[in-house]
Amino acid sequence: MTDDAFIDLETVQGQAALMAQTREAIEAIGSVAASSPDDLVRVWVSVSGSVVDIELDEVTHRLDRDELARLITATAQRAAQNAAMQVAGVLAEVEHRRDLLLEQLTDIDPDTAAALRQAAKATRSPAPPPGDPFSSYHPLNDSNASDDW
Repeated sequence: MTDDAFIDLETVQGQAALMAQTREAIEAIGSVAASSPDDLVRVWVSVSGSVVDIELDEVTHRLDRDELARLITATAQRAAQNAAMQVAGVLAEVEHRRDLLLEQLTDIDPDTAAALRQAAKATRSPAPPPGDPFSSYHPLNDSNASDDW
């Protein structure tokens, strides 16, 4: 979103231009990947966090099914967190521009500016859950190997 940093947000056309830039910037992110700590699993997600592809190393056939399921799930969660962080970066610029506009509005109509700030707080996206999705995963060792595939 580096086009016009000084879009006139007071006009409908300016707001539409900002929304178009925002949509384009989010679409440009495309898919986002994450790898497991041991690089056995790689997962790609869309900007909404939906899984679009999974790649498994040949060694994963030695993992037991439950362990592999946990590893895929944790990797997908990490990819979704990465996607959320990239989208948040785009939206942070939109929020910054909105805050600048609200500062100007505060000088003109403090009550309306306060109401708009409150409405903006209520509609913000929740932060991704804290924590490491890999905290319960322990890398493969010989005692975890399974030949039941």
